Amino acid sequence: MAQNLNQVMWGEGVAFIAGKEAFEIQELALKFGLETITGRKGDSGGNIVEITGQPITGRLGFLGFNASLMATMTGGSSATGTVKRIREESLTVATNAVTTSQSPIANTMRVVESGSLKIPLKQVSGAPAAADEYQLSAATTITLNTGTFSDGTIMKVSYFYTDGADGETVTIDPTDLPDSFELYASIRTREKFGATKGDAVIYAAKCKRTGEFGFGSGIGDFTSFGFDINIEIDNSGDLLVYFP
Repeated sequence: MAQNLNQVMWGEGVAFIAGKEAFEIQELALKFGLETITGRKGDSGGNIVEITGQPITGRLGFLGFNASLMATMTGGSSATGTVKRIREESLTVATNAVTTSQSPIANTMRVVESGSLKIPLKQVSGAPAAADEYQLSAATTITLNTGTFSDGTIMKVSYFYTDGADGETVTIDPTDLPDSFELYASIRTREKFGATKGDAVIYAAKCKRTGEFGFGSGIGDFTSFGFDINIEIDNSGDLLVYFP
């Protein structure tokens, strides 16, 4: 029985690049359309429309998101090490200074005296000359203006720091973006009036990302990572649809 492919198909599957880890797709939507060109119909006026192909577009949504997935889809490389954040670490002033538990990354810090309606201090490169200034004078030492804060005063310090023994870092080189990836998907087709036709399987040899990465949302607003794709058909067999 002939199937109408000029519709939206949705389902789930696996995306992979040869030699790299395969990743499960939580949500997949594909749209089979028609591509046309319109030209003049000779000297008598009017237009002529010519069908030139059947473009297939869609969107992939991954429920999980990790360093390996991002490295594979962007062509990046991953290594051990990450950046973490500490929020409002309570530190006690002693001799015009406080000591953080980790080594803050410069210019990522927020230093403020504990209490309501307190104004954050400003970071300076040299010794603090004003009451509202501080200096990151050593790896974990924050020096305050002399005499402004008495010993025992509690400061709230928020900052980012590097943890080289935990997590992963993905380094992305824009010239390494993969040309394409392959796709196997189980799809659920639906006829015009909503009758479910059952699962089918689609294989696409050449999928290309066409849109930006979407973090925090996706198809159905529950996936954490997704992007738009085009399926290119250069040769017979580049796109196969298996119906039950």
